[in-house]
Amino acid sequence: MQRQIVNPPQKQTVNPNYPSKLNWLRIFLIITLLLGISFRFVNLGKKVYWYDEAITSLRVSGYTREEFIQESFNDQIISVNNLRKYQQPNSDKNLSGTVKSLVGNVHPPLYFLLTRFWMQLFGNSIAVTRSFSAVTSLLVFPCLYWLCRELFELPLVAWIAMALVSVSPFHVLYAQEARMYSLMTVVTVLSSASLLYALRVDTKRSWLIYALSLIVGFYSHLYFLLIAFGHAIYVFIIERFQSNKIFITYLVTSIISFLTFVPWVLVILFNLDSVKAVTSGAQQRAEFSSLVVAWGRNLGQVFIDVNLGNILAPIILVLAGYALYFLYKNSSEKIWLFILTFIGTTAAMTILPDVILGGSGSMRSRYFIPCYLGIQIAVAYLLATKITSRSFWQRSIWSAVMAVLISGGVVSCLISSQAEAWWNKGHSQYMPEVARQINQAGSPLLLNDTNSFNTVDVLVLSHLLDQKVRLILTKSNTTPEIPDRFGEVFLYNPSQELREDLEKDYQLKNINKRGKLWQIIGL
Repeated sequence: MQRQIVNPPQKQTVNPNYPSKLNWLRIFLIITLLLGISFRFVNLGKKVYWYDEAITSLRVSGYTREEFIQESFNDQIISVNNLRKYQQPNSDKNLSGTVKSLVGNVHPPLYFLLTRFWMQLFGNSIAVTRSFSAVTSLLVFPCLYWLCRELFELPLVAWIAMALVSVSPFHVLYAQEARMYSLMTVVTVLSSASLLYALRVDTKRSWLIYALSLIVGFYSHLYFLLIAFGHAIYVFIIERFQSNKIFITYLVTSIISFLTFVPWVLVILFNLDSVKAVTSGAQQRAEFSSLVVAWGRNLGQVFIDVNLGNILAPIILVLAGYALYFLYKNSSEKIWLFILTFIGTTAAMTILPDVILGGSGSMRSRYFIPCYLGIQIAVAYLLATKITSRSFWQRSIWSAVMAVLISGGVVSCLISSQAEAWWNKGHSQYMPEVARQINQAGSPLLLNDTNSFNTVDVLVLSHLLDQKVRLILTKSNTTPEIPDRFGEVFLYNPSQELREDLEKDYQLKNINKRGKLWQIIGL
């Protein structure tokens, strides 16, 4: 027998004539959605292919970082093309090589395997590699519509939510990145919609759909475990901790789905030291005040990203808080509880370790994707309810708020689409400038050692340097001989030992402090 979840009538007074009066709104939202889709493909290859994306291509190639260092950092003169085989699928490594390269890495393999297939089909350019994420990101719209329709009776909520997400500068940035976050976003929304659907209809087919979404989610990103945990809390509370048929079916479905992920959990446990090394950056300490500022700034950039974070963050924070309060006061427990657990589990499990134990992982906005989606859905519910109110002033004020949010997102996406680097590119945002300085030389040689990030940074540079550039890659405990035939010799982020050794015979000058580029003077 099917189990129906009935949403109670809205407490807000809704204008019964709104369908005939809001044709303009439907057109506006459709245009917004189309703009958001197009933004995901505009200048797809223009922004710098940054550190994390270079790691993606390294994994896709089937090589580990250790293999790359062993083969390339050997004091020999090489060309930029010598580095390309570590940034694309090649005949030296097959599919199993890609899986093996992920052992000791924190990320599950699904995204990397799918990207390898994509690149083998369509090519190895930056635009093609990123296009897999861009195409995947489009699936979030039908999934988001489904989720909102499971939650709310008013279809307008779904349309506004899709519009907000479509032109969100945050979501567009990550839709244009060769990382797994678009896939994670889609599967997060899909699994949530399929859970509500399964709870409502309670059929074998519905629970199978939910199980499959869990499996895909587990193998997309480890943070999906927090989504599954939030689902568990929601079901436990809604079912009042009773061992009824619904609860038992959910429990069995979740356990079976998680068991399929156990092999990768064992891989992580057997390589825990490597995983800790990979995630060490998130363990760096940060002041609590810095964390709070980052949380507010990151939330603001979900809606508007025009370098006004200090001004917009408090306003967006107030809007988000009011939207969640409005949702709590004007919807049923099954609705507001789902959104709050959707947001709360990820937020709590990401923020609390930094607050209690110290760390800076919560400063990375990409870890809050479920939180941002939940807030955007709550804002969409607030806007949809207010602009269909009987009150003229409520309709006018909140229509203006929606127009500001959407137009702000559009302007942000327009500005970002023309840039070669943005805040999400980390220290790699300075790489284009570094590459231009090297490319301007007549006969350039670039020295690079295994200091810190350098082993991957040289792969980032390989996408930016001209073919005329030659490189000598060396290990940090050695100093290479510099051939006489090169007119200009550069060093990228050299270790202190390498600088000190070279300064015995040459004069060094830092010519790009932000990009950490040095040049040997007076050759």
